[in-house]
Amino acid sequence: LRPEYALMEMQAESNTYWFPRHPVCAPHMYRMLGLILGLAVYNRVLLDFPLPMTSYRKLLGQVVGLRDLQEMVPLLGRSAAALLEYEGDV
Repeated sequence: LRPEYALMEMQAESNTYWFPRHPVCAPHMYRMLGLILGLAVYNRVLLDFPLPMTSYRKLLGQVVGLRDLQEMVPLLGRSAAALLEYEGDV
């Protein structure tokens, strides 16, 4: 994916693509990306398009949680886990 399209952004920590925080593309562009990826899967074409396991869990209707955050953005996941484990006064 070309960065100037801003359709997806590379997560440097996990080396996977994910949706940008502030998308600038029209919704039909994401539909087109989904169609292209779906056609590649259907036709058994391998693409260098790493997605986090979270995306597959969402497609399967499974619950995503802290573990998925830790896989996608390890630093943020560790920080969230530390906050959940904190027992002191806030």
